[in-house]
Amino acid sequence: VYNNIGVIQLYLRHHANGREVFQKAFDIQWKLLEKMLKQVISSNMSPREAPHTQGSPMSFEHHNVTQEQVNKMRLDLADALCNMGSLCMDWANREGNTFGEGEENRAKEAEVAFLHAFQIRKEVLS
Repeated sequence: VYNNIGVIQLYLRHHANGREVFQKAFDIQWKLLEKMLKQVISSNMSPREAPHTQGSPMSFEHHNVTQEQVNKMRLDLADALCNMGSLCMDWANREGNTFGEGEENRAKEAEVAFLHAFQIRKEVLS
């Protein structure tokens, strides 16, 4: 829902509001993915295994999380990043490239968002 609200803000040219909404969408999706991955990791470790030791291969079999669900969540994150990138590019084209003194520029923020989205999609879809 936050991504949809952010898109509306983009079309209404309410860039600052849209940026906040897209960030909320990303934060929520990130927390959900993190929770899902923690569940997978904890269910695949014996009590003696530490997070950085070698154990059995990661398996999604013993709980309700599937690899497809994790991949979908990662692709949703990539979508949120693309939305943020699009908003920043539109904002830069319409109102100038800087957010303010000492802050990142809008085009650079768009580039970073698009590159992260590309990396996620490449990993999931390869």
